[in-house]
Amino acid sequence: MNHTVLYIEDNALNIRLVQKSLRGLTVVVNIAQDGDEGLHWLKDNATDLVLLDMNLPSVNGIDVLRQMKMNRRTRHIPVIALTADNTVQTRKACETYGVADFLEKPVSRHTLIQSIQTVLPDVAQC
Repeated sequence: MNHTVLYIEDNALNIRLVQKSLRGLTVVVNIAQDGDEGLHWLKDNATDLVLLDMNLPSVNGIDVLRQMKMNRRTRHIPVIALTADNTVQTRKACETYGVADFLEKPVSRHTLIQSIQTVLPDVAQC
């Protein structure tokens, strides 16, 4: 069974690294390159997990979290923050909005997969 993952990230290199890291897992990775695009994607599509950068153009990661948690259709979707922004303010905001995990970039493939498997235990190598 494949899980759907939405990765909201504006940096092309980070997108390629995450896609490469998740290759061979039972996940389908969809990409949104800014907060607006991510929120729009969530309106029209179901996903099992959101990987979310905090420093995004248009709508930042904290605002994406806020809007997701205010929407009854998306509030249940687990979010893993995947960010270089390791400030106390950002960590507290992520805690407030109930992120499943907070991963600081750069993140190892092993750590990323471990975090995803904590949220989605049946994700496996294929």
